[in-house]
Order: sequence, then structure tokens, then C-alpha cells
Amino acid sequence: MRKFTFLIVAAIAMCVSTANAQSKGDMYAGGNLSFGISSWGGGGHMSNSISFSIAPEFGYFVTDNVKVGAEVKYSTSASHSFHVMPNVAYYLPLVGKQLYYTPQFSVGGGFQHGGDTGVFVMSFDLASLEFKPVDNMAISLGLVNLDYTYAGKYNNNVWFNLLTSPKIGFRYYF
Repeated sequence: MRKFTFLIVAAIAMCVSTANAQSKGDMYAGGNLSFGISSWGGGGHMSNSISFSIAPEFGYFVTDNVKVGAEVKYSTSASHSFHVMPNVAYYLPLVGKQLYYTPQFSVGGGFQHGGDTGVFVMSFDLASLEFKPVDNMAISLGLVNLDYTYAGKYNNNVWFNLLTSPKIGFRYYF
């Protein structure tokens, strides 16, 4: 009975928390997972590439609704890469304090192909949403982004991902 009572009290405490997670000074820790399939062709041949990325992140609200943060991203598709990506995002409330539109700009660098190629990366998440079922926990979803990657004089890529590389994230606010 004590365990059940403790679980009920903990659930109520999470639901009635008074913290507004988009206020100056608030922080969160979390991460994102992304899966994608890309197709391209040339010379009569079609190629497919399956990608996966995982990115733990930390964010801090410098003013109400403006977050700065950083993520450490590992991704794999045609090659393996590792990036450190500082970012900034704006939180626009859509439905009370539960649903937010969160466009984000990221810029950073890292390594590709086992650490032998330096990489510069910019990313703009155009269609990102965050849903907060309770004040200190959130689920984010990214559907549309524009990416630019520079990995040497002859290796520049610009990708516009429209539902081809969705990103889901989980965040804990404190």
C-alpha cells in the first residue's frame, strides 16, 4: 500500500508542478533520435541511403521563450559523423502551455569518416513542435529542416528534408 500511495503522490506532484519551462533561467536535458531514407539518382541509377542519428542535448532559457543550447550528435548513413552543435530556438505557444512551435537554428563542427575529415554543419529546423503533457517533461517532433554540410573542397551538401528524416526528442525540465 505504501508503494501505491507513493506513486500516486509522485504523479500528482508532477502534474501540479508550478514551473513554467519557458521562463528565463529554466534548463532542460534530453535528446533526439532521427531516422531517414534518402533517394537520389544520376546516370540512370537510383541510390538509397538509410540514416540514423542520436543527439543528447542541454538547453538554457536566456529570456522567456528563447533557448540556447548544445547537442552532441552521432549520425550514420553513407558515412559516420560526430558533431557538436550549439543552437538557439524560439518557443511560440500554440495551445496554452502544452504545445509550442519551436523553430531552431544550429551551427557547429565535427568529424566524418572515422575522424579523418573535418566537417562544418548548419541546420535550420523549420517545422518543430514540442508537446508538454506535464510541466517538467516534453516530447518534441521535427518534420522539416534545411541542412548544409561542408566536408572539404569537393564535398558540399545541401539537404531539404520534408518528412523524409523526422526527429523525435524527449526533454526533462528542471
